[in-house]
Amino acid sequence: MRTRRDLKHRRPGVGRSWAAVFITIAGGLGLGGCSAGVSAPWPEVAPADADRATLRTRGDATPRAWSSFESLVVREPALVRADEPVTVEFYGRSVWLDTASGVVFGVSPDTLYAFCFAGRARSGGVDVGPGQVLLWTAAGPEPRRYHVDAGYLRNTTTVVDDPDFDERLAAIEARQRRQIWWGALEPTGVNAVSATTPEVHAERKTYLQDADVVSLRFDPEGPEGLPGRVAGLFVAALRAGDAETVSKLLSPKLGLAGDAEVSRLTLAETLAGRDWSGLDEAPTATDDPLSWDVGRDGQRYRLALVPGDGLFYVAGLTKSP
Repeated sequence: MRTRRDLKHRRPGVGRSWAAVFITIAGGLGLGGCSAGVSAPWPEVAPADADRATLRTRGDATPRAWSSFESLVVREPALVRADEPVTVEFYGRSVWLDTASGVVFGVSPDTLYAFCFAGRARSGGVDVGPGQVLLWTAAGPEPRRYHVDAGYLRNTTTVVDDPDFDERLAAIEARQRRQIWWGALEPTGVNAVSATTPEVHAERKTYLQDADVVSLRFDPEGPEGLPGRVAGLFVAALRAGDAETVSKLLSPKLGLAGDAEVSRLTLAETLAGRDWSGLDEAPTATDDPLSWDVGRDGQRYRLALVPGDGLFYVAGLTKSP
């Protein structure tokens, strides 16, 4: 997602282009210009539902069920249109949409974002209007506001059976061209979707863009409690025999060279297949911030974590004396 920054007292000139790719929606959303939100009234409204808002993907005009929202947006951006004011719950963040609003929600390995192309939206104390986006990092619950590079997005994105989306992008693009020429906007170095090469980005998506992993990393409590959240989810998955979740949280280094994913899943299935009913539901922290005690008297284990690419992974589960 490419970005632009608001400027004041800058010599008029043509904005420069820059490389940034919004891979999951067919090209790039350009972002730019962090600024403070306005303190307009925020109506009390119910969470989004089928009577007030519709949810769909870029390539499918069929409305989706709201129960699938968070699992959907980790795979591809989701377009939400609101006929009345609604609140969309988005990985622990509440995003309010005004009447006749249109917002694209998405997830990347490094950010959560909500791009407004019609109406207005708000989260926390930050408002956005057409052409702007709310952008969250894993550092905390509050978003920052940027401008989307509408021209780049329009040239790389289509929404099936929704010409209004392109028309609104075209209007935003024309307005931004004037702002760029007058020096009111300039490119930023912020990439909402990928801070790496396309090859590395595609690889990171395979293990970071998972609903459980996103919930852990982007918890509104911030990164300080991440080791405990990982330990708790891992133990819960063991107790439930959930090999898929166990596999997601095992360290990638546990896999065998050339066949890492199969090896991790095989190990996860072996672990999850055991009887872990004796484990405490809540792991106990030790003096080591990356070490947790799990289990009850007579069945004590030590859970060891290692940091890696924005997450803590389970590197070992050993019997304690």
